[in-house]
Amino acid sequence: METPVPLTPDPYADGSPTPRSLVTLALLQIGIGAMGTAPGEPDVQSAFAHLRMMLAQWQRRRWVVPCLLDHAWPCTGKEVYTIGPGGDLDVARRPDKIEAAYARLYPCAPDTLDDDIVNVTAVQVAGPPDPQPFPGGVTPAAGPGDCVTGVREDQEEGPEGVPWRAEMDETVALPSFSGGTDPGYGSQWPIDYPLEIIDSYEDYAGIGLKRLNTWPNYCHYNPCWPIGEFRPWPVPTGERWELHVLFKAQLDQGITLDQPIQLPPEYAEAIVYNLACRVAPSYGQEASPTVAALAKAALTTIRSANTQIPDLGMPAILNPVASPFYWPGLAIQKL
Repeated sequence: METPVPLTPDPYADGSPTPRSLVTLALLQIGIGAMGTAPGEPDVQSAFAHLRMMLAQWQRRRWVVPCLLDHAWPCTGKEVYTIGPGGDLDVARRPDKIEAAYARLYPCAPDTLDDDIVNVTAVQVAGPPDPQPFPGGVTPAAGPGDCVTGVREDQEEGPEGVPWRAEMDETVALPSFSGGTDPGYGSQWPIDYPLEIIDSYEDYAGIGLKRLNTWPNYCHYNPCWPIGEFRPWPVPTGERWELHVLFKAQLDQGITLDQPIQLPPEYAEAIVYNLACRVAPSYGQEASPTVAALAKAALTTIRSANTQIPDLGMPAILNPVASPFYWPGLAIQKL
């Protein structure tokens, strides 16, 4: 028996919409729960199952997902890294595709990238007794990795009368690089190197020496289920490397009927009208042309908001730097 309700539920009454409110509105578009009644619980559960399947399909479309996430994990020198529940990159669900990847090289091992102290022993430094000022008359403070020495008040003469600062038996402590902004002079920064993605396993299988250990340039991702496999090549070694991959954010993050959906506001209309088109055949009918047109328009809005077009990559033979067929003005041609 349908339970009367005073008003159609507002998806944004409590902030973010819940699947129950969106499902109720979707059923209303095909006449289920109209005229001041509410759909029964079996109808809601059935439509919610359709909602989960629809979000799973949307997950595979780059232009429907609102953003990419940058995930990272430390390099351990392995040939294969796992991505998924309990993997080297522990995420709730393995991605179907890697959109981009890069390797980050740190100036020192990650375990020294926090607030550790580097002990620098004073050493003998040749030069004039007094430090020479930098332009502007300001001598910047020593930074991590700089050699620091103390200076005695009395100066001694080195070979051929050149004054030099005597070596002191003293240790000076400097904070090491923390991975963030370091205002000190001589600071070191991590450098990112993009990895070109090998799209097919067949192409990766054609690599002869897969265990080559040197600077990484390529990578291949095999979307196994339930844990994917990420293979950088050549294989980076040492503790100074960190691997980064970019893949689509999860639309369906284990939602329940009454758990708010954390998606931008424009997704509510797209879910309601597209879900109505999906569940209508379950009741022996088709969605009206108006509902179908609104469903298409809502997805078009999302497409225009999420589309990101990268710069066009040109073959090396067409690049003025590498092309033997370069002529003046090639760089501004509309190819």
